[in-house]
Amino acid sequence: MSLKLTKHIITVIKEANKLKNIDVNNTTDKSFFTRFLRPFLHIVLTLLALYILEKGFSEKFIEFITSSLSILVGLFITALIFSFDKFYEQSKSENPTSREKLWDVQDFNYSKIYAYVTGYTIIISIFILILIVPNTLELYNMNFNLNELEFSLKNINKESTKLFFKASLLFIQRFLIIYYLLEITINTLFVVSSMINHMRAKIERNN
Repeated sequence: MSLKLTKHIITVIKEANKLKNIDVNNTTDKSFFTRFLRPFLHIVLTLLALYILEKGFSEKFIEFITSSLSILVGLFITALIFSFDKFYEQSKSENPTSREKLWDVQDFNYSKIYAYVTGYTIIISIFILILIVPNTLELYNMNFNLNELEFSLKNINKESTKLFFKASLLFIQRFLIIYYLLEITINTLFVVSSMINHMRAKIERNN
């Protein structure tokens, strides 16, 4: 079961990241912004937030993120369950026109985009909730100021090595939390805006 679960999760992540750059006509966005500038800005914003939040996340922030992500996961799971038949309904015409065939393909493509991106957002939301667990358990000081640390190769001992690994783990945890919070925000805006545009397009077909 664990192997199947891992396989399914990897498939969702791969497909979501691929489909985010493809429109309902199956055209891939190969612009400079999409391929290079957006990922670069994402990392820069993450590092900037890391620098500003030098002592990590406050207790109120952790509570806010935990409750917000829990609500978001519940909403997205509900949306996934009830969305497919709303977005995709195969043409019942015995002799569909070329326009009806195009609409059918567009609806199917959007259903895939919506399902995979929403599923990916749920997965990374759960991943962030797991990453936040050490902050809620207070096993050790999570509000460590990484900006004040200085590393020197001249004074390497047991304590400095432990401090280095602790600082590295804290950096990775904070980086991933901020990085994926930005990803969730972008994905949520993408899902909502694309859903509205697709529903508007479907309404205009009947006018």
